[in-house]
Amino acid sequence: MDAEIYADESSQNGHHFMVLSAILVRKNDRFSIETEFEQARGNNGLHPTNGEMKWTKISPAKIAAYEAIVDKFFELMASDHLRFHSIVIDSRRLNHAQYNGSDPDVGYSKMLYQLLMSIVRKTTSKDGSPIQYYVHLDDRTTKQTPDDLRVVVNNGLQYRWGIAGGPVRRVTFADSKKTTLLQVNDIILGAIAFHKNGRDSKEGVSPAKLAIARRICGHLGCDRLGLDTPPNRRFNVWCMRLR
Repeated sequence: MDAEIYADESSQNGHHFMVLSAILVRKNDRFSIETEFEQARGNNGLHPTNGEMKWTKISPAKIAAYEAIVDKFFELMASDHLRFHSIVIDSRRLNHAQYNGSDPDVGYSKMLYQLLMSIVRKTTSKDGSPIQYYVHLDDRTTKQTPDDLRVVVNNGLQYRWGIAGGPVRRVTFADSKKTTLLQVNDIILGAIAFHKNGRDSKEGVSPAKLAIARRICGHLGCDRLGLDTPPNRRFNVWCMRLR
């Protein structure tokens, strides 16, 4: 089976907690899944030609479309057509000077490495049938190439868990403005960071963002986002304990 991973981060700079997350879909399902999301937004007044969906663009005028996207996300997750994985990092415990050559970009790449390692380990077939992963990262300025990350992840998978054969076949940058699944990931990711960093209790908070975060909680049966979830196949949040 071939799988596609769409990954990004939120609150990398100037926040207590940084969150990275990814949506995982079967490669053969990707087009139909993107079509369902595009229909959900279009049917609720936000046609794809109206621009990129993202957490920071949620507003009262667009809330029906974002509610439809959240509902579609959990509908597809319930039918096992997509999975969601995220990691939460306490930014105050990141020591870039000691561990990353004083370069936060190196630290960010290490967190991406941890996210991808976790996804592959949790989704590798128990019966030994091979899964090949194609990773799409939201485009960013960095000195490191996506292929550097591919090599390091494959080496780590073999060294730590004996997952051989280089299952991560390709890592590329993608333009989120043209990539629906990166946009959907940004909405769920943004809601997690919103709660985890306590922005929902700030003065002047957006009522539309409060409503979307509550809707996600309603689907999950929880009061707040960003806490560790029990190990499961479909929706995972891992709060990393940095030494």
